[in-house]
Amino acid sequence: MNSESKRTWRVTRNLLAIAVGVIAVGWRDGAAAEDRPPPNAASAAPETISVADFGVRPNSRENAVAGVKKALEACREVEDALLVFPKGRYDFWPQHAEERVYYESNSYDNNPKTCAILMENFKGLAIDGSGSEFVFHGRMQPLTVERCERVVTGEAGMELKF
Repeated sequence: MNSESKRTWRVTRNLLAIAVGVIAVGWRDGAAAEDRPPPNAASAAPETISVADFGVRPNSRENAVAGVKKALEACREVEDALLVFPKGRYDFWPQHAEERVYYESNSYDNNPKTCAILMENFKGLAIDGSGSEFVFHGRMQPLTVERCERVVTGEAGMELKF
């Protein structure tokens, strides 16, 4: 095994992972209705927001953090938002990432945490990765879900490069 593969951890299935103490839940269209989060009675369908509308381009190797933060802020302004990543590879670098202090059982001595995708105080957010690959560079907490209700992620793979 070469040194690059020793430093790379790859998740090749749907984003159904516990990654660095953060729980991300995914579901497919074929999932039973009781497995999906309850829809908000006030809206019939989620409003779709694409990260592409905020300058995030797949397969560019550019840092996606700032654009994803802007897209998440746009999602905050609507009820039951659906954030879509067009299929491709997205790279996340520590620059522009939020830092937070978390005392997690598996990494309590590593603070502050660099949070690549920080979802905080959301009520009704779904993220569709469209089968994309998310690559996180350096010591980053890939997904952080804090004080949220009805947050669902799916259809993406993760790769952590140290």
